[in-house]
Amino acid sequence: YRRLREKAEKLFVTLGGSDTYGVTIKVVEILKRFGKSATVHTGPSFAHHRELEEASYGGDFNIIGRVPSLVETFHSYDLVVTGGGMTPFEANASGLPCIIVANETFEVKNGRFLQSLGSSVFAGFHEEMNETVFEEELEIKRMSSVGLNRIPLDGTEKLYRRMKEL
Repeated sequence: YRRLREKAEKLFVTLGGSDTYGVTIKVVEILKRFGKSATVHTGPSFAHHRELEEASYGGDFNIIGRVPSLVETFHSYDLVVTGGGMTPFEANASGLPCIIVANETFEVKNGRFLQSLGSSVFAGFHEEMNETVFEEELEIKRMSSVGLNRIPLDGTEKLYRRMKEL
């Protein structure tokens, strides 16, 4: 499911299995203000459906629930708004650039790291989100290429080999 993205035509939003703080709602409101459309994925424990319906009303949003494979779903999109856990690493490894919003304080380091590589843009911690990131013209092709070339697919194998060496 790896491919080079060249422009940001199709946007995907996925902010965790539960999205405890309702960050999806904030992101949809921002995208709506900037006249952007997106497919919005809600995880299995998402509890903000009514608020999401209200926030997306009048905008161009396709709301979807569970998907068999998030990585497979990524293949259809050019840019993803995601939390700062494992998802942006998976997305970047497939060549999908990210706008990262940290849902938890421990995700800030991941967002900053992936931004430092050049495969993602870090919008900050959800309570202090930099909204201007969502209207910036991003260098999608460069970001996609960096993700494809800098995020390895064999991390589990490398970890296993290192553990055996101990």
